[in-house]
Amino acid sequence: MVPPEPEEYCTASDLSPACQYRCMDYNEYRLRYKETDHMAKGKKSKKKAETVFLVCSETGEYNYAIRKKPGGEKLSLSKYCPKLRKHTVHNEKKK
Repeated sequence: MVPPEPEEYCTASDLSPACQYRCMDYNEYRLRYKETDHMAKGKKSKKKAETVFLVCSETGEYNYAIRKKPGGEKLSLSKYCPKLRKHTVHNEKKK
């Protein structure tokens, strides 16, 4: 909750106690949340890369691990399968 903004930025000690208290709360709020408010407006959330595995379609072995951003369609690549000793289709799978 944001405290109400005072009419002026007051620091004088000759003000009434109620005004001093209100100004102190507002000044403290500005000092405490100034940086976080600014940072929250400018930054966007980034999608972190996740680890996915490429599984051989013929043997079912997990031969490759890659890092990929989430979203998009699943990968299907022709990669080398060491067990069969030839290139086969490898499909993306999450563990």
